[in-house]
Amino acid sequence: MLVTPFFDTHENIKLLTKSGFSEEQAEGQVKVVSNLIENNLATKTDLQQLENKLTIKLQEMDNRMQKIESKMLTEILHSRSETIKWVAGMMVAQATVFAAILKIFSKA
Repeated sequence: MLVTPFFDTHENIKLLTKSGFSEEQAEGQVKVVSNLIENNLATKTDLQQLENKLTIKLQEMDNRMQKIESKMLTEILHSRSETIKWVAGMMVAQATVFAAILKIFSKA
């Protein structure tokens, strides 16, 4: 039977026999519980494998976030240059209209 720091099989067999279970019944119950613990308890290797998988996934997410950040920065810079071109064009148009108005009123 499995002996883990969480489950003392001998102590539990004694407890069950004192509670009215036969020796055979107590051993059977303790074996079932021991198997459940053994099959569901994560080992250091299990935890290390999980940590490695999580590290890889976090790195993948970090890489994707960096790509998204780079794309967003490119889009922001493109939008900024388009805005500057538009404002400059409007300034030229306003200056042209203002010059035309001055020319019209200066002849008058």
